[in-house]
Amino acid sequence: MLSRFGREPAVLIVVEGASAAGKTTWCRRFAAGRALFEGEPPTAPAPAGASDPDPADPVAVARFWSESNASRWCTACVMGRSLGWVACDTDPFKLHWAWSLWVEGLASRPYWDACRELNRAEFGNGRLGLPDLVLFADLDATTLRRRKENDPTRTRSRHEMHIRIAPTLRRWYVAMAALDPDRVRFELPATGLSPALLRLGPRPQRSGTVLFDRFIGALETG
Repeated sequence: MLSRFGREPAVLIVVEGASAAGKTTWCRRFAAGRALFEGEPPTAPAPAGASDPDPADPVAVARFWSESNASRWCTACVMGRSLGWVACDTDPFKLHWAWSLWVEGLASRPYWDACRELNRAEFGNGRLGLPDLVLFADLDATTLRRRKENDPTRTRSRHEMHIRIAPTLRRWYVAMAALDPDRVRFELPATGLSPALLRLGPRPQRSGTVLFDRFIGALETG
């Protein structure tokens, strides 16, 4: 199906940042009708046995989340093919969560190792990939706490943990920027997406184990 931008493939945009950084607000304002919000049902069916993992089994938990995130990535791709571009409220490639928890001492090494290998496999089969453009809300802890206090509609029960891992989350996208600096912007544009940002188009390659290994290598050496 042709996109509204002609024959160019769809552009997959990720809006990221810590809890209370304004991701959902930005998507509602500037990507109405084109946003995939976290928690929305995926269009791709969940694999058999993907629900109710044993919390004591790091591999089972890692498999649950890798499969859930792959389903969300596939949903974003379906939306993108229909709409031309789609903005994801948080990255479907959410391996940054396991990595940030591990780096900050909040998750075990076996859990991180399992998450990394399962996500690598999903890159290999094309069910996960790097976004074409990342808009990262780069806010300090004081601002994040103030925004939480000013938003009574959300409980954000783990907000302090999100603040703790926020610098590690930023490191994740600094590593992604090392692969292609133009595709990671450390701000949410105040006036929405510009034509210049959309003209970046899709990455030459979004998936594949080689790309995954390049990214993890940049992450580990950054």
